[in-house]
Amino acid sequence: MQERLKRNRFISEFYQVEINFRLVEIERAYRDLSSDQAELMRYIPIALYATVESFFRLAIKALIDHGEPFLSNAEKVLDGNRKFDFDTLKTLSGRSVTIGDLIAAQVRLSSIESLLKAITELLGQDFKETLESTTDRWEDEVKGNPDTRIIDNIDTTINCVKETFRLRHVFCHETAGNETLTKETVDNCIKHTKQFLDASGEVIGNVRFPDHPLTQADMTKAAADKYSQENALLARLTGQVKQVLSDDEQFALFEKAQTAWESFMDSTTNLEGTTSEGGSIQPMIKYMAAVRLIEERKQNLRYLLTLFSDY
Repeated sequence: MQERLKRNRFISEFYQVEINFRLVEIERAYRDLSSDQAELMRYIPIALYATVESFFRLAIKALIDHGEPFLSNAEKVLDGNRKFDFDTLKTLSGRSVTIGDLIAAQVRLSSIESLLKAITELLGQDFKETLESTTDRWEDEVKGNPDTRIIDNIDTTINCVKETFRLRHVFCHETAGNETLTKETVDNCIKHTKQFLDASGEVIGNVRFPDHPLTQADMTKAAADKYSQENALLARLTGQVKQVLSDDEQFALFEKAQTAWESFMDSTTNLEGTTSEGGSIQPMIKYMAAVRLIEERKQNLRYLLTLFSDY
């Protein structure tokens, strides 16, 4: 547990920001896959599952360490999976390993059903129903679009997250040579996992701090969403340029140029991020830098598309 805590120490403080960053990186890796990399595509559900599990273990820790009523509700969450005397755990409060750490590490989260049950018991309210009605405060308070629900259809989202879990278990524990993974399936896994975590973060934030003002985490989430949208547009435009290249030499040169640009973007965003090293604003700075660089690259790709279309 100490080793796990060391690996997670930073994101325990800003776990929603870091989870958003992780989701963007997973989607970016997926968009960069070529059509002949079907084996690598199997990694996407595995990474999504790991992100969901990490999010909820960190959220459970945060809720329990927040205090009542979550501390008292925590005993029900263990569902008989207790390897210690619950009453003695309260003496750990305030130490480096908290009650939240210990309980979060043992909660069963291997299925969507067990996850929903655990959070329902911890919150003292039906988690699925709460997710269904949760609205996006950023859309409401900043963009002026009231009553914008984060999850479009709760049953569809739950089923897609359930399928993500199933695929993770299959690919981690079986050779699964006959398991076909389509692009549509992965697209749905990514889309609905993001919706599920966005809504979950909103719910958990609201029960801990009712009517809390919009935070740096919200601004970072908006920047992450913008980056994700722009990166998807960039990927489509990159594919269009590849289609108009007429020979292998042009294709190889373009691939080399694109790889160099991606390296430039990563280095530049990391450089700009150093202006807020260690601060909660740092991920947002990096997202904003990436969006600016992507926009510049899109202009260049449009020029190449026109140039080689007439070639």
